[in-house]
Amino acid sequence: MPRKKGTPNKITWETRELLQTILEGELDHISSALLRLRGENPFGYLKTLTGLLPYILPKCTELESEAKEKKPLTWFTDQNPFE
Repeated sequence: MPRKKGTPNKITWETRELLQTILEGELDHISSALLRLRGENPFGYLKTLTGLLPYILPKCTELESEAKEKKPLTWFTDQNPFE
């Protein structure tokens, strides 16, 4: 039987709680790994940060456009400008 409308999904909530607990314990390791990556591979560092931005910033959309089709904004390509 499906859950009632408006009732939170218990499995999703439990999964988020578990992931949050795991990540909280890894914050120091994540910070040091990002610092190491920044020194060893600046392009990889920027690409990683760009990949994380959607989780903390709202999506950017055009308010008005003369273009017929909307294209997503791209900050970086897969080409490494540091090589």
